[in-house]
Amino acid sequence: MTNSCLRRLSVLAALVATCGCSELDNCPDPRDPVTIDRPDATDKVNLIFDSSAGWQAFDEFPAKTELRFKHDLGVPVVVQSYLSFTAQATNGAGGGSFTEAAGNEVAWECIDSHWIVIKNDTCERSFFVKVVAFGKPDADMTNDDCGL
Repeated sequence: MTNSCLRRLSVLAALVATCGCSELDNCPDPRDPVTIDRPDATDKVNLIFDSSAGWQAFDEFPAKTELRFKHDLGVPVVVQSYLSFTAQATNGAGGGSFTEAAGNEVAWECIDSHWIVIKNDTCERSFFVKVVAFGKPDADMTNDDCGL
């Protein structure tokens, strides 16, 4: 190795040691948890919770943010989440689309008889989310594991 190559490596090592990895993190600070309580989102006759009306009103879901959805279905049998980069997820010619969430895009923090708590555990700032849950007729309404 030449002296100029060793000098470059030394300078690079000094820069990395000075900065530290945390200085290079481009992820925004977490926001305070957001509670979403829409009584009309829960259909107690058909035992369905739908956080948005249809496919065109997804909730803002910024990086590192926790959303708390009140559902009151009892512990759901199935819970699903969908993501979009626009609140109008199916805006036709406007280019909107959505997909089922995967990985840490939607981290399921807690599900009980009354709440669904999710967290965007990514650094993506422009997600919008829709949550759907299906209950069962004999659901346990006393499970309050989320403590909300």
